[in-house]
Amino acid sequence: MRARWLVAAPVVLASLVDTPRADACSCAPPRPTMVGITMKGTNVPRNARVRAVVAHEDVVALRVHGGARVDTKVRRTAIGDVDLVELEPSSLLAARTTYEVFVPRPPGEAPQAIVFGAFTTGDRTDDQAPTLGAVKDVRVIQDTNAHGGMCTTRALHVSLAAATSDAGSSPDEVLVGIWTDKDGKLSTDRLPDAFGAGTITLGRSSLCDWAAFSFPKNGGPFTFVVAAFDVAGNKSAPRKVTVTLPAQRSTP
Repeated sequence: MRARWLVAAPVVLASLVDTPRADACSCAPPRPTMVGITMKGTNVPRNARVRAVVAHEDVVALRVHGGARVDTKVRRTAIGDVDLVELEPSSLLAARTTYEVFVPRPPGEAPQAIVFGAFTTGDRTDDQAPTLGAVKDVRVIQDTNAHGGMCTTRALHVSLAAATSDAGSSPDEVLVGIWTDKDGKLSTDRLPDAFGAGTITLGRSSLCDWAAFSFPKNGGPFTFVVAAFDVAGNKSAPRKVTVTLPAQRSTP
């Protein structure tokens, strides 16, 4: 592994004044959202992979605007109350062509498809891996005084900040992922357990945060890896991070 850091982060127990609940929390249901490609983005690489966050029951597909459906390999993983889905086209996308990302509807229902994303390819492909910069501000947070007002939660979560660079991609095409241990392996060969740009959170940081993660209940050292990845599936070298978790408390 080329770049490898070990970061020990202190437990941060946020302390808020336990005042009567002033604002109830009202959360909208999750909506299909394309990630890693700007809506109506242009010059998207022809070897792009389409990623979206959707409800567990939603099927996601890709088609040419006004044309045929694209054959893709589908990967998906649950991240709390939603799924992260990745569509990898079986061949290069056509150059200078507009594509739509959609949820098909059952026969007889109108509309027949819910289009929630669109982008236009350029002439290029992207085979250059991004670079992961400094991983900093690693924090373990459990707000034991949260009472639901302003959508606060007592759920344990880990947050960090990371910068990226990628000469082969535009900034909005590069994300940072967190991968945790699965079956005794820390590997970035699967979809991440959390992802984002700038600040990344593993676990539920708000009652309206649909992404969640089940941490070990007994606390103690917890290790994961962080890597940058771009729209074409290229990844940086992973970086190992270790934090110390508290024993879990009740989490409304």
